[in-house]
Amino acid sequence: MVDAVTGATRTSHGTRSCTWNATHFSGNLVDDGTYKVWMELTDKNGTGNFSSFSFVKGPDPITLTPDNVPSFASIAITWTPVAPSEVTSTRLSDVYSIFPNPGDGLYSISGNIDRYEVRSIAGDWIQSGRGATVDIRHLPDGVYLFVLKTENGVVVRKALKSSL
Repeated sequence: MVDAVTGATRTSHGTRSCTWNATHFSGNLVDDGTYKVWMELTDKNGTGNFSSFSFVKGPDPITLTPDNVPSFASIAITWTPVAPSEVTSTRLSDVYSIFPNPGDGLYSISGNIDRYEVRSIAGDWIQSGRGATVDIRHLPDGVYLFVLKTENGVVVRKALKSSL
């Protein structure tokens, strides 16, 4: 797994686009080779159809138009190589954090977010809201996932709640 780019759930179907700057989740450029773009359509808060499309990252630009598959039509994958100096060193995940972590259940979120979700470590929804403060003091101690939805994508952070 190299990286993940995701978007907030939309209220309607339509054309979506995303970009990848050819870096690993650590921020380093990845080697040329074959990669897959994975897409998933989730309806009604459940797992939906998914598919993957392979492309070759190399020194030459390419555009692919894979065959239509259930839930995904008119797919276009374009690889446009850039010089390493053009790749930004700021990753989306570097901008957002939850603090204090570990904490007693009252957390602050750094970075500008549209909304957040708190989920169990298994991924079950617990609560959601807007703003930079999250209060889960009423929940049992444990590890929670904070799904931070931003205008540029989604970042997931783990936080440990401990009242000790």
